[in-house]
Amino acid sequence: MKDLFKPIKTTFNFIKEKYKATVKLITGYDFQGKHAFYGLFWLTLLPIILFNWTGFVLTWVVILALSPIYVPIIIVNKLWDLWLEYVNLKFLAQPEQKPQLYELKVPLNVEKSPAAMELVLANLLLTQGTTTEINRYWEGKVRPWWSLEITGINGEVRMYIWMWERFREHVEAQLYAQFPEVQMIPVDDYAMPTTYDPEKQFMFAHRFKLKGEEALPIKTYYDYGLHEHSDKWEVKIDPMVNILEKFALAKQGEQIWMQILIQKSDRDVAKEAEERINKIYKDKSPEYPDPNNPEEKLQGMAMLTPMEREKVEAINRASRKPVFDVVIRNLYLADKEHMNTLRIQSMGKMFQAYDGFNQLAGFEGSAPKGDYPWAKYTLPNKDNILKKFLAAYKLRSAFHHPYQKPSITLSVEELATLFHFPSQEAEVPGLDKAQAKASAPPVNLPVG
Repeated sequence: MKDLFKPIKTTFNFIKEKYKATVKLITGYDFQGKHAFYGLFWLTLLPIILFNWTGFVLTWVVILALSPIYVPIIIVNKLWDLWLEYVNLKFLAQPEQKPQLYELKVPLNVEKSPAAMELVLANLLLTQGTTTEINRYWEGKVRPWWSLEITGINGEVRMYIWMWERFREHVEAQLYAQFPEVQMIPVDDYAMPTTYDPEKQFMFAHRFKLKGEEALPIKTYYDYGLHEHSDKWEVKIDPMVNILEKFALAKQGEQIWMQILIQKSDRDVAKEAEERINKIYKDKSPEYPDPNNPEEKLQGMAMLTPMEREKVEAINRASRKPVFDVVIRNLYLADKEHMNTLRIQSMGKMFQAYDGFNQLAGFEGSAPKGDYPWAKYTLPNKDNILKKFLAAYKLRSAFHHPYQKPSITLSVEELATLFHFPSQEAEVPGLDKAQAKASAPPVNLPVG
């Protein structure tokens, strides 16, 4: 039965890939994706319209005749989306879902590797309240999610964590266990009072995506050797310092923000990793005729290059780690008299130091200005995009309504590489560190 559908599946995948390639080509000329689809649709019908008017009429007769089948499906699907949006927003509006932003005062002397932050983040893999269909689809419950944030405002660099207030004790317990000197202080949300006035301000923003398959990991602290115990931290390279330095560039009147929204993922990364590894071995395994049956092929031993062996090892290591669904946003905002467009390139290369077998690349941000005359009609309004982006940032909305977005999947090791406390040897201008040793946490503090 599987072999029966194989040609159909192969044909479908071929058409899908060709369609994606065509859309990618067209969008390179300032066409939005949906307009590319409309254009291809009408281009397909054009020969029928020009050379076979009867066929064109019959096509629309068939479409209208089938409408009693597909129109109710479309309506039910839309009503279902509206219902989920309603119950989700109703749940999130409850008093116990009170959001709170906490500033993380970085310990003055950090002597632990990012593996310590990995342990902290691993304890944020919570599925509380969403174990049944009634929880999700009737009560509208969503999994707890968190936002790890960095800002550079007027030359001052700050690190934050955003969460529902009821999880404060749980998070404090995890942080204190690894970093006894850290301070987690509730603060007013820096984003909430911010507005965007296109007449007076310049703004640029985008989200990040993985350029390769999700089974392929980015470069992590493990690859930089930060997992190894050493008294000589000054000779080690911590890519986190590069990120913080970019935020320290913000001068008076400039703001650079970044949020990493995380939520426990249900993605079966182990299975995907196994398929990816099997493909690598298969592609590198020579075939030769079976001596007993020349029409059959036998698979030889895989001959992997050193880089391919390293790739297999990296995929294997990543597949053994728990994973998060992740949405990463960054944003640059400045008064027009203070704006510096060089910041845009810096933001786009924010995670360049993590380029390995996979890369994080910025996309879907400010609409390009459009180099072609038709861009005015095919590209969405830039200011509207930025205002919605800012609203989504303020609400930390990505995994639910009203600003649900496709997420990427990162292992906890990758995540700890992107967000951890820099070592004591790192000197980041403007980074606010805890100057005094914090008192020991209470002995009865819950440990989650």
